[in-house]
Amino acid sequence: MNRVIFFKKIGKYCAKLGLGRSQKIVNIYEEMMSKIGSSIRTEYVEIEGQKIFLDKEDSLMLSTKNDKYEQLEIDCFKQIIKRGDTVIDLGANIGLHTLLFAKLVGEFGHVFAFEPDTGNFEILSKNVKENKHENVTLVQKAVSDKNGKIKLFVSKRNNASHRIYDSEEKRESVEISVTTLDSYFEEYEKPIKFIKMDVEGAEGTTLLGASKILDNSKNLIIMMEYFPKWIKKSGIIPEDILKLLVKKNFKLMDIDKINRKIEPVILKNFVEKYNEQKKNYTNILCKKGEENLTLNL
Repeated sequence: MNRVIFFKKIGKYCAKLGLGRSQKIVNIYEEMMSKIGSSIRTEYVEIEGQKIFLDKEDSLMLSTKNDKYEQLEIDCFKQIIKRGDTVIDLGANIGLHTLLFAKLVGEFGHVFAFEPDTGNFEILSKNVKENKHENVTLVQKAVSDKNGKIKLFVSKRNNASHRIYDSEEKRESVEISVTTLDSYFEEYEKPIKFIKMDVEGAEGTTLLGASKILDNSKNLIIMMEYFPKWIKKSGIIPEDILKLLVKKNFKLMDIDKINRKIEPVILKNFVEKYNEQKKNYTNILCKKGEENLTLNL
């Protein structure tokens, strides 16, 4: 077994014992992960025929997982996104999904990739340029329910874990630009087909800032992370996100990674299964309209 994966299993076990509540334990874990991973970390990997430069910590662990990273989600992307589509990548990080989206939509489609962190954005830009994607617009901004400037609370060792709210972990912060999706796309005339949303608990405020898009997009599909613990830390009641989407005529489906299937979300059962007490999370697909979303997984 790979050393990094083995150590992560130990970390999960310690979390079950409640040791993850101690910030000192978390810091020690992240420091050890960084040292163990440094011996096998590479400058770049090749996935789906594309060259992807990594951040110095390889926060997505692509050096070890390579083309196995989020494979179920990627299988969904390939069936949902078509040539000519407009796609939004929120929390683009270094561009793993952005590059795939650019390839899927083709020269007549377009991808808008939002990433607020300067270091991540530089690598994202490098990866888009390296793979010669001219159908991508890069936006160095966070997305929320307001426009202007806010703080980004940064993780020292995990560049995929920065947040736009204080999660009480004594993180340092930097000032960044923020926008709402409604204001950014106010004059954009083409229909938006797909939104990938991985914004570390800020999904609720992001949706609040995209009310017009949610109302006006007839066939919109959203894939978003649902992590109740972090959503609540951001100041939003997790269940309210689900109710908002249902109210706007979205059908919700839970992506079951273990069994490789997509199940319809029944709100009562879903909030009992995923909540801040259990500290668990999942990804959900949200499809606008009455038609069901059928995928072969």
